[in-house]
Amino acid sequence: AWSGDGRQLSLFTAIGVYAYDVPAMTQADFRPMPLGTGTMAVSRDGHWVAVAGEDATVQVWDVAGGQPAPTLTGVVAIGIAFSPDGRQIAAGGWNAEMHGAHVRVWEVATGRLIVELEQNATGRIEDVAFSPDGKLLASRESGSMGIETPVRLWDLATGTRLCTFPGPSATLAFSPDGQVLASGLQRWDLRTGTALPHLEQEVTGGSPVTFSPDGRWFIGSRSEDNFHDYEQGHAAGIVLTYTVSIWHADTGALQYDFFEPRRMIRILTVRPDGRRVAAVDYDDIVRVWD
Repeated sequence: AWSGDGRQLSLFTAIGVYAYDVPAMTQADFRPMPLGTGTMAVSRDGHWVAVAGEDATVQVWDVAGGQPAPTLTGVVAIGIAFSPDGRQIAAGGWNAEMHGAHVRVWEVATGRLIVELEQNATGRIEDVAFSPDGKLLASRESGSMGIETPVRLWDLATGTRLCTFPGPSATLAFSPDGQVLASGLQRWDLRTGTALPHLEQEVTGGSPVTFSPDGRWFIGSRSEDNFHDYEQGHAAGIVLTYTVSIWHADTGALQYDFFEPRRMIRILTVRPDGRRVAAVDYDDIVRVWD
């Protein structure tokens, strides 16, 4: 999570929160906090962090005070997300009996259940995302990478399902104006309900994805096969190359590619002014680009 002025980048781990001074490339602070392991989400302002447990609970923490907020129950959560204003939190996964897909939305400060969304009797939810105005929630069911899975859009005021899209098994993201929903590299225009054109040089991958704060750029992680000539006499072969790519959100034209070592990207976040992108891979290495 970026600080409001964009100078610090905070990393939330099982044992606490590390804050780094990005311009100086030094650690600025460490705040011990027994967050534990599990799916994790951080509110946009960095005030709250939530960790999902396997016991159908979601534990929310007040980061500044280092104290737990009310424990949320009823979902074995795989995907969790805070609303843009940080007042609500959604969790999707299985129900407590692990018999079907389930989504719940609570008030963060009090733990009050706001709405409960039933899905189906067999699947599970793997990702959820709030619209920028906090009125809609998108949820995606489980599926294999590259295989289309149901992405559903919900009206939170009524608990009504508005529509369903076929999307890849990848993370969800809304554009800042709320008019586009992305599931990985697949995007839909929510005004018309139609899929947007494919991105230039789009290949496999697409998890995670995000938009720049001004909505101008669409940023995603993708992978492709590349020939690699190993050093010192080892045999050459085909390996996966992972990149962080930036496309023009309106035209889908590819603007930049940041090539990565052979490790998947698991977190992407953009600085509030949109001028820097941070990525964390599965080796827990953090890279920042201008």
